[in-house]
Amino acid sequence: LADDAFARRTQRWLASERPRMAQALTQLGLEVVPSHACFFLIRPSAAQEITTDALFEQLLRQGILVRHSHNFAGLNGEWLRVALRDEPANRRLVNVLKKVLHDCLR
Repeated sequence: LADDAFARRTQRWLASERPRMAQALTQLGLEVVPSHACFFLIRPSAAQEITTDALFEQLLRQGILVRHSHNFAGLNGEWLRVALRDEPANRRLVNVLKKVLHDCLR
């Protein structure tokens, strides 16, 4: 990158936001693949009463766009790819996931 200052700010932001989001997603009971990138692979745990497909649909209904892994070699459509965004967007993602996962227990 030609903008070294931007690259350093981005690296610092990722270094702080990535572990915070990994912890928040894990605390929801989701399986989270550790990541060094600006995204995570997540899926409901076996104990949660929702499929990856249903979680994907519920997130879409709430205006949350994630990538499904149907066309990712080796992932067999079992995972969702969730991008790290700014703090308000990440907080919204966690809150929507919390609601969707709670509602599936009813």
